[in-house]
Amino acid sequence: MRKSSFSRRALLCAAAALAAMNMTTNIGQAAETLRPLTGQGDRTVVAHRGASAYLPEHSMACYTLAHAQGADYIEPDVMMTKDGVLVCVHDLYLESTTDVAARFPDRKRADGHYYAIDFTLAEIKSLNVFGRVPEAERASMKGHQIVTLEELILLVQRLNRATGRTVGLLVETKAPDFHIKEGKPLEKPLLEVLAKYGYTKPDSGVIIQSFDGPHLKRLRPFLSKGDFAAGSAGHANVAEFDGLIDVSVWKVAYSAFFNTQLDWVLRRAGITRLIVAGIVTNGGVASTVRDAHMRDYHVTVLADGCAAPTPAMHDAALADLKTVADIVTCRDLLDGMRR
Repeated sequence: MRKSSFSRRALLCAAAALAAMNMTTNIGQAAETLRPLTGQGDRTVVAHRGASAYLPEHSMACYTLAHAQGADYIEPDVMMTKDGVLVCVHDLYLESTTDVAARFPDRKRADGHYYAIDFTLAEIKSLNVFGRVPEAERASMKGHQIVTLEELILLVQRLNRATGRTVGLLVETKAPDFHIKEGKPLEKPLLEVLAKYGYTKPDSGVIIQSFDGPHLKRLRPFLSKGDFAAGSAGHANVAEFDGLIDVSVWKVAYSAFFNTQLDWVLRRAGITRLIVAGIVTNGGVASTVRDAHMRDYHVTVLADGCAAPTPAMHDAALADLKTVADIVTCRDLLDGMRR
């Protein structure tokens, strides 16, 4: 590859596919080594909302079955109650999976929904969770409650001790902006709960994910310097690009050029260089890089701004992109841009 020279003009941070540097924060672990705790060969099994095809999602029984079925990670969705307790619920409102409408008929908002954040933990614990089953089956689904995040953590740690397995948590924060508007931001309380139960180190076994990139950036000030591998620019340096980028594009899957007017916009803006970060094994990153190369853009991939399930997969994916992009570190690119 040709030696890169970095100019201030015309930089696109195709974050995403690219979004992954901000879409996922792995506590205590550098992004480029996002390793599964355990795994079957090269696969990692995530129990989405627990074993939700068998039992009411996010219930203790559902989480227990997921652990017994061999999941590597259990994925809870987390939101906050009226009295500030983090609970595991997928929807912002409760009527989809509980009998809240029957128990508290006068507590719905003007839009007709019963929001979890409007109920105390005691009130939420009084609800019966029937899950996403047909209405005719709901009466038969008895004995399931909404679970707090702390209850889930204690369950997983207890089952890990009993079985000798190491099952982690893949925590998804639900609607962070909504919680901010309600006066109950999630960031600090979430990290306090995780720290209480020892989830603070590289091998702790927790990943925080969100569809809200700015929310994950807001988590960073609460993380200590030791939360990332020494010497790695990683997350911190990707954040340093703020203010140095002309255009930022967030894309979760597929190419950033797929079914969009991105090429037209970039050419109208005179932008010729793209900087790419993200989950490098995600098809969106590779296809964005190749599509940009085919359109004669100068593409730079951030080696330590890209995550992968294992170091070997990370290195192999970057090696595959070397023919169509410059592969550089965050620090080298930043230094070049600031000259």
